[in-house]
Amino acid sequence: MKRGDTIHPFVVVIILIVFANFVQAFLFRKQMKVFNELFYELRKNGNVLVGKYSGLFKAGSIVIFQLEDTTVKEAYFINGRSIFAKPKQLESAIGKDINGLVFDNPSLKNAYENALEYM
Repeated sequence: MKRGDTIHPFVVVIILIVFANFVQAFLFRKQMKVFNELFYELRKNGNVLVGKYSGLFKAGSIVIFQLEDTTVKEAYFINGRSIFAKPKQLESAIGKDINGLVFDNPSLKNAYENALEYM
């Protein structure tokens, strides 16, 4: 390249796409680290049931239930389209039977139904 030459715009776009991919992979890894820490903490204290729903154009969800027999001791969910979604406690499920839970959010409902398939 000679002095004064500029980088072709196509190359700039490719570099930005690669950079964005690395940032997304880093943030996804960070989110999965938080999920794994929560999962292993719950696993220490009992049986754990996990369900997921992957929405293509809708928000996806992951639900995590810590069970004692069929009673929910702890419940968490991750819901959203973003890698910034954090686990939140699902207080409405705690103390209830796992088979009788009802969800208003369709994404959480699908993740819950997926979790029940593995029970």
